[in-house]
Amino acid sequence: MTTSPRPLGGGDYTLGMNLLRTGALVTLLLLAGCTITLRDEPAVPLRPDVALLVITGDAPGATLFINGSPLGRLSANSSVELSAGLFEVTIVAPGYRTFSTLARLALGERTFLRYQPERL
Repeated sequence: MTTSPRPLGGGDYTLGMNLLRTGALVTLLLLAGCTITLRDEPAVPLRPDVALLVITGDAPGATLFINGSPLGRLSANSSVELSAGLFEVTIVAPGYRTFSTLARLALGERTFLRYQPERL
């Protein structure tokens, strides 16, 4: 999705970000010509007995299934703790094509999956 920049009026603003790479550096150019540089905090280490599946992307009403079992609603940045192994990941959302893929997870590691919903 592409959006056009909009000028901001005077006042205080809160900026929320979810950076997936540890130590990522983000620079925002404000319309007034000011620059703000933000640095994310280091990622919390995973337990060695857990594999983490991180899913980015979202569609309204999307439900996440792992190996055919529903796990709940998907948000823009969802993560699921699982054991190691090969998993069938399915995302179903009304008005969108069903997305399905295989993900191989390893203990102590994050596996990233980008979900880009396609309208029917």
